[in-house]
Amino acid sequence: NVWFWRPLWSFVTAHCDDILTEKDIEAGSFNDGHKISKTKSERIAARLYSMLDNGQVNQYEKEYQEHLNSLSDGDWDKSYPFHKDNVKAFADFCAKCGGFEIC
Repeated sequence: NVWFWRPLWSFVTAHCDDILTEKDIEAGSFNDGHKISKTKSERIAARLYSMLDNGQVNQYEKEYQEHLNSLSDGDWDKSYPFHKDNVKAFADFCAKCGGFEIC
């Protein structure tokens, strides 16, 4: 859903900017059916698996949560969680989907 997607896509684009084009990155914020190819999807999966394995995702999750904790109670950014389990699920999806559309 949108609450999990935005922080996930932000993480993916920050760490896969050599895989994704500017158009891919921008289109990830809209539900317009933009297609990510099988090749790009598999490369994203490989990158995310590597980051899960080497602890980068754990570190990012910790820092992200610290940031959320520093925000005031009324800040809408607190509504956008980031969890390593979501990264793992997305990596699994990217590895097996054969490419995907952002809808």
